Amino acid sequence: MNKFFFTIKSSSKDFTGYSGKSVNKYFFKSYALLIMCMAFFVDKGLSQTNYYWNGSNVGAFSNTWNNSGTFWSSPSSQATLNAVWPSASGTYIANFNSAGTASTVTIPGTIAFVPSQINIGTNKYTFATSGASGVINAPIAFGAFGLTLAPQNNTNTLTLGGIISGTGILTNTVGTSILSAANTFSGGTTLASGQININNAAALGTGRFTIANGTTINNSSGGVIINSNNNLQTWNGNYTFTGTHSLDLGTGAVTLGASPTITTTANTLTVGGIIGGAFGLTKAGAGTLVLGGNNTYTGVTTINAGTLNIGADLNIGAAPAVATAGSITLAGGTLGTTSTFTMNANRGIALSSGSSLNIATGTTLTYGGVIAGSGLMTLLGTGTLTLSGANTNTGGITLSAAT
Repeated sequence: MNKFFFTIKSSSKDFTGYSGKSVNKYFFKSYALLIMCMAFFVDKGLSQTNYYWNGSNVGAFSNTWNNSGTFWSSPSSQATLNAVWPSASGTYIANFNSAGTASTVTIPGTIAFVPSQINIGTNKYTFATSGASGVINAPIAFGAFGLTLAPQNNTNTLTLGGIISGTGILTNTVGTSILSAANTFSGGTTLASGQININNAAALGTGRFTIANGTTINNSSGGVIINSNNNLQTWNGNYTFTGTHSLDLGTGAVTLGASPTITTTANTLTVGGIIGGAFGLTKAGAGTLVLGGNNTYTGVTTINAGTLNIGADLNIGAAPAVATAGSITLAGGTLGTTSTFTMNANRGIALSSGSSLNIATGTTLTYGGVIAGSGLMTLLGTGTLTLSGANTNTGGITLSAAT
């Protein structure tokens, strides 16, 4: 049998074979049939259909993404208008590139026949919900315009389960958005209003995380989350950590744009980065806040409720240059210490009723400053407290377990 070459063509790939001397015609027919089957399945697997969002095809390009609205141009051509999103399985790419004013795409629930990719290009787009929680499990790529999230409220959430990539900023303006993928976008995350659930160690991408006043963060993933990207952060006001599960925001440096009250409702919020700025910090809520950085903020540290845990003197900011009354204010909460250290004597402590100090087992807290105020302080834990200052507190100290 003579040697020969053969080529089997598909719409996306050519397959070329070679027959040797010892290959008989029956083997070759089987081999050729196998190659044709491979070509068919590869061709089908690589086939993708592009859909281009045109909204109402006028003006702002805003409308609801479902399987009945004729808000797309397709297939693979922006010239064919008024197509519906497909209702049959396949490989689809959703492109949001419409020129014009900022546009809102409403997600009414889980997108049927999830696209293999969502591309957001030359316009400012907002993904919103209305009447039901929205779920998008496809990867999302955006450019400089980024993407805005606007779920209807805290009940009708918007979950983004695919990896988000690109150079723009991801912004939440209302309601609760749930980020559950290991995202790679670099422009930063802005929590302008509402709530973001940080449900993956890389959910925030690689850019700065900016938290506005009156907002909420949470971890509803089902377990403890530790931020692996150690994002830089800016805190511009009060915020709440709901604490469905504990969350560690990592070691990225924090810039204070105000004196925030951090309310930890439950479980533990850990901040390991250096917190800096000419502001103070207040702990509220029944949960625990852990500060682990050598912080440089210069304002008062106040504990109104729950527990603030520290393991070193600098965890509660830069020490005053001179003795300063009320530099630490215990106003009903607990200051917990987790290792042995000496607290700077210039940090005056002001006490009010219901406050406590919890010293970890096997550790010693040494303090030579002044404890003032009329509140009763309770010593918790089994560690040791050493005091050497001329204290003026009139409420007294109760030993629960400490010495």
